[in-house]
Amino acid sequence: MRLLDRYFLKELIVPLFYCLSGFLIFWLTFDLFGELGDLQKANLSAGEIARLYLQKMPELLVVVIPVALLLAMLYTLTNHSRHNELIAARAAGVGMWRLAVVYLAVGSVFSILLLFVNEVWAAHRPLTLEQLGQRNSADSGQTDHENWTGPTHIEDRGADQSWDIEDYNLRTTEMVRPRITWTINESVTVKMVAKSGVHTNGVWTFTDLTAFRSDPTRTDSGMLQVTNSPILGVRELTLTPQQIQSERRIGPLLDSVKLAKEAQVSLREISDYLLLHPDLSPEKQAKLDTQYHGRLAWPLTCLVVVLIAIPFGGGSGRRNAYVGIASSIVICFAYFILMRVGLALGTGGRLTPWLAAWLPNLLFGGGASVLIARMR
Repeated sequence: MRLLDRYFLKELIVPLFYCLSGFLIFWLTFDLFGELGDLQKANLSAGEIARLYLQKMPELLVVVIPVALLLAMLYTLTNHSRHNELIAARAAGVGMWRLAVVYLAVGSVFSILLLFVNEVWAAHRPLTLEQLGQRNSADSGQTDHENWTGPTHIEDRGADQSWDIEDYNLRTTEMVRPRITWTINESVTVKMVAKSGVHTNGVWTFTDLTAFRSDPTRTDSGMLQVTNSPILGVRELTLTPQQIQSERRIGPLLDSVKLAKEAQVSLREISDYLLLHPDLSPEKQAKLDTQYHGRLAWPLTCLVVVLIAIPFGGGSGRRNAYVGIASSIVICFAYFILMRVGLALGTGGRLTPWLAAWLPNLLFGGGASVLIARMR
């Protein structure tokens, strides 16, 4: 890394740290005071409160990181411009795009970080205040209560399998009294009933499993018992724990307006849900496709705000620096609003899903690139 790049990076890191820390402290303090009464009623310990806010952190970081990066970039570039450091570097033969390399690298790193936060950290639904309160008052043998889903019905249309589960644990993959109907072909149907089941080594293993099979040669509609085993693994069942989780999370959201705002549905969960439901209605397909492209496009917000900040914060001349800062902030807010509007239009089926998700990045990123190329 060149000396000039190290200098620019050093000047950016300090305000970026302060912006991130300031936003996080402000939000945590504001939210803590707002929830203080409910926290006391739930009788939570300090450790449980810390866990609650740690699990809320990903949703905050997804919004805070781009805004903090924008403000830090504007502050840093305005200082460089005020001291004519950018003019001196360009007079020495360094092009504007070459000067922007370090900032684009920082934006790329934060884009990757944002994608990781969205897919790995925020993909795990945090416990609510009510769930923590229930767990705090539960017996020691019921501390895993929040992971049990209750009755679950899943149609695996790709494999012609229907699952009815009395209770299912999202963390351990344990299921209570599963009933599975499997249509092998038009004339043969298998029904399986078990006391319990668990997914181990890629196979569903059941205890006290009884299986019945239809006989196409019989004139009545009865079924023949073919299996009665205390423990049996069934490799032919293709449903995965990830698909069960996607069904539990995405299914209820498709019939509401929350999917466009939902931050805890990962790309993997959307893909698993689409495998379970290859024949979705056009309306539901548009919702999921828009959400999928939106989750891919959102991390690039960090790169877009970097591109926007460079021409407005690093412009040369004696003009009022606050005008450039205010203009870039207004443009970024317009960018965020357009992104939300695009997701709403795509979710409602009024705009092609990929265009609804990627249009703000294309418009604002492309426009900012043109402004950078025209900088003097």
